[in-house]
This record gives sequence, C-alpha cells and structure tokens, in this order.
Amino acid sequence: MTEILPSWRPGATRDSLLVFLEKAATVPAADRVAFFDNDGTLWCERPTYVQYDFFVDVLRQRVAEDPGVAERAEFKALLGGDPAAVEAIGLPRIAAALAGLFEGQTPHEFAAVVQEFMTRAQHRALGRPLRSVAYRPMLELIEELRRLDFTVGIVTGGGAEFLRAISQDLYAVPPELVVGTLIGYRLTSDAGGAPELRRTADMDGEANEGAAKVSHIQSQLGRRPLLAAGNSGGDREMLEWAAAVPGGLALLVDHDDADREFAYRSMGVTVDEAEPITAVAEREGWTVASMARDWVVVFETHGDSLTALAAEQLVKAKQSHSGRAAHTVYGGHGHALRQTVIALASGHELAEHESPGEATLQVLIGRVRLTAGDVAWEGGPGGIVAIPPARHALAALEDAAVLLTVSVGQ
Repeated sequence: MTEILPSWRPGATRDSLLVFLEKAATVPAADRVAFFDNDGTLWCERPTYVQYDFFVDVLRQRVAEDPGVAERAEFKALLGGDPAAVEAIGLPRIAAALAGLFEGQTPHEFAAVVQEFMTRAQHRALGRPLRSVAYRPMLELIEELRRLDFTVGIVTGGGAEFLRAISQDLYAVPPELVVGTLIGYRLTSDAGGAPELRRTADMDGEANEGAAKVSHIQSQLGRRPLLAAGNSGGDREMLEWAAAVPGGLALLVDHDDADREFAYRSMGVTVDEAEPITAVAEREGWTVASMARDWVVVFETHGDSLTALAAEQLVKAKQSHSGRAAHTVYGGHGHALRQTVIALASGHELAEHESPGEATLQVLIGRVRLTAGDVAWEGGPGGIVAIPPARHALAALEDAAVLLTVSVGQ
C-alpha cells in the first residue's frame, strides 16, 4: 500500500493532516474545496519572488535592445540594486512600470513569455531550476486532496496571469482556478476586424492580499474552502475563513529551515501585521508545518534529480568552511565506474592533485576552470571535458557543481 504523505515526518502536524483527510472523506463532494497561497506556500519566495525575477529578466532584455529604457527612474533603481531608491519611488509605481513592459500584449503572448522564462530560469541562491523550487510535501498534500475529489485552487498575492501561464504544468491546477492580483485589459480588433484582448499597465482592483483574498475567492470562484494554506499575514483572513468552517483546517507553512531553504518571518507585501503570523496560528490553534521539523525533504525535483542533488550539495558547500561538498552517485567498491557530484562555492577550488585515471568532468551548475600545467579549460552547464592524465586543479568561477565520472576497474 502506498504511504500517505511520505515526505511529512511523523508527528502532530502530519497527524492533524491525516485526521483532516479522513474526516473530509465524509463531507459532501461539493464542499471539498482547498485553496493554497503560492509564494512561500507552494514554492520558494526567497531571496526574491519568482515573478520579480521574471520582470527583471524581461527588463534586462529590453535594455539590451534599447539602452535608453534603463534611464527611467523606476528601472534605474531596480537594475542598480538600490533598495533606498526603490523604497523612495514606492512599490505601486515600480509595479506599474514593470507592468508597462507588457502593455499591448495579448494573453497568449504574455503566457508564452512566462513559459519561455520558466524553461531556462535558475534560482539565484539554490542553484536549481525555478521549475524545481516547489515544495514536495505540499504537492503530496494536493495529491491526497485530489484523491478525495477535492477542488484545488491557488490564491496568490502575485499576478494572476503570471501564475495561470504555469499553474497547470507545475501543480495541475487549471488557470480558471487561480485567483490573484489582476491586470486590466482593453478589447480591440485585429487587422482583420476580429475582437482581441490587449494588456494595459493598470491593475484591475486591489492587490490580492489580506481580506481581498477572501472577497476575490467569493467573487471569482464562489466556493468557500474547507482547507486553506498560507505562510504570511497576507493569508491570515483566508486561513481564518477556512478554520471557521466546521471541520475546516488552516495550515501555515513556517520557514524555519536555514539549512535546506531559508529561515525568516513571512510577511505580506501590502498588509500591516501587528504580530507574527506564527503567533496568530498558535493562538488560533491552526496547524503549523515547520519546514525543519515536519518535512523529510523540501523540494520537488520534477524528474531533474541529478540537478537537484547538485543544488543540495552546493548549499552544503556554501555552508562549509572548505567551500566544497561531494556525494557519490554511483559506484565504489566492486564497481568499474564511479560517479561523484562535487560542489564548490564561488572562489574555492580543489588544489592541484593527481589524475584519477580515465575520467570525465561534466558541469551541472555554474562555471569552473580546470587547469593542468599551462593548459586550461573553462565550462558552464552542459560542458564536458576529459580529465588530463596529469596533475590538475579545479576552481569555481562562480557557485558550481560538477559530475566526475571515473573508470576505477574491478
């Protein structure tokens, strides 16, 4: 029999979820509804929001095409990494400027840009594809809810259209079950006279945080959740709304795992919080998922397990005084082949050492330089080189991980 919630450690939190699932099976199917916040609840939101990284990526492309774009005050502050300037300009003005990058695009054109970004974007700190920063325990919970015929939706504080472009692929949630901050559209006609929608730079309504999440759920979906999951004060009202339903469950994700993700107090962007949301959860008796204590693993790999392992080793390397970490993937005693993932933090190296014999080096993450005497080779992700049969050294030009494959004989 398949284990339920295998990535959740035994304990009070997992028990609470299992009791809820058991009781939910007796609730009328029409009332089996679950809504999840996205950033910080279903995928990683630090050090910056994924949608922010998307906006900056597009901005850099526009600047490459037209350097004059960078002179706009809002963009100059963003590209210059100047927090004081960004704060002085204000979030609403920054958001409007970024939204303007897509003004005039059709919904299909905007979705295509988002989807292309997600095929190549890497998390700036974890060294893994952004597609793989979803939390595996939460995905398992969604799977169990679906097994019980729950309707599962996402209620994000971010842009609805951004998430709708990828929600089906990442979470198997159709775009019509995504509620978020809305952008305005204008109805026009194409060259042939057929009607078409074009994006504006204006927000349609208020940001989807706090009480707005509850009202938007009702106005856009018309169904009250039996389970709601979030991680910040921006989710408070949605969690309270679900907890008030007989048999309902409010689930709060607590980011307390600096080793595998980040440890921080989750806060909403547009709402005032008089107290930490974890204090609210304790007082109200909500179920709290501690990343450090309750999750066996954190991230979903989406089948990219070697890259995920490389990213995990890179996190360990950056925490190590030596700046390096390694994990044997295959081989050892009794095998003719050995494969090892080696991670090096930027600026660190494996000092000159003897050749292991016939071997290859493939770059998984970042960039490295392999030197042997006067000969040097540099490579990035996907690059592969045969290890020279001489003393050599390996240096990380940036945070990097490689796969070393060695023929060891038997």
